[in-house]
Amino acid sequence: ADAAAAVDEHLVEPAPAGACYPLHILSGERAEPLGAACGWMLWDRGGTFWHFENGALGRRLVGRPPVGPERRLEVHATWMLEDPELDDVLWLVGERALMRLDTRAPGPLAVSATWPMAANRAIASDGLGGIWIGATDGLWNLRAGKLAHFGKAEGLPVENIRAILADGHGGLWLGTYGGGFVHFDGRTFVTLGVDRGLPEAVVSSLVEDGFGGIWFAGNRGIHRVRRENLERCLSDPGERLQVLSFGHDDGLANPETTGRPAVAGPD
Repeated sequence: ADAAAAVDEHLVEPAPAGACYPLHILSGERAEPLGAACGWMLWDRGGTFWHFENGALGRRLVGRPPVGPERRLEVHATWMLEDPELDDVLWLVGERALMRLDTRAPGPLAVSATWPMAANRAIASDGLGGIWIGATDGLWNLRAGKLAHFGKAEGLPVENIRAILADGHGGLWLGTYGGGFVHFDGRTFVTLGVDRGLPEAVVSSLVEDGFGGIWFAGNRGIHRVRRENLERCLSDPGERLQVLSFGHDDGLANPETTGRPAVAGPD
């Protein structure tokens, strides 16, 4: 309640239609205005808040006074991932490359390594040391500095990957543009599409809610399916997806999502 009241003190005038809303960082009972932000945000394990706005990546040490100017990096990126093992490494995916950012390096923020690839929209860790990237030409895996590609030749039914979610067992759930859900266990791909009860073939965002549910979004609203239901569908061809959907009739002004990652709140 205190945090909400602190934000309300700054949000006096609503932003006009089509404009960016001001971003505020909550620190205790104080709301710190950061500026307009139309992109994504990430809080790393060390307490640094990363934000992308107006074609640049910036960072703030929340709750501590700034030391010198904010470090920013001019870069075109669609999302980022904190390295699951290295606290000072971030991975950025952009329109045409995977980029590694060493955040503790002295001087200005700079990309330390780049791997060219097709336009990509998703990045995730499998929890086993591998980084996975979803692109318009398939699925990519970075492990020990080497890239491997999975496309139709490897059994991937739809190559346009919009979202990636680790399944907790070393496998991946993939959200595709036109093919619904695809599960990859490291060896084979299995599709769960509209013929199995999926409300639409586009899955642009995937996020787990911590209560046994997986939320996803496409062009017709936001939807929730239970993880156990998904897993039963993998083992039983006769099982159908049981999906709870929210669309325009439920108050969602625009049911179409853009493919940006979804973020779960703390509760």
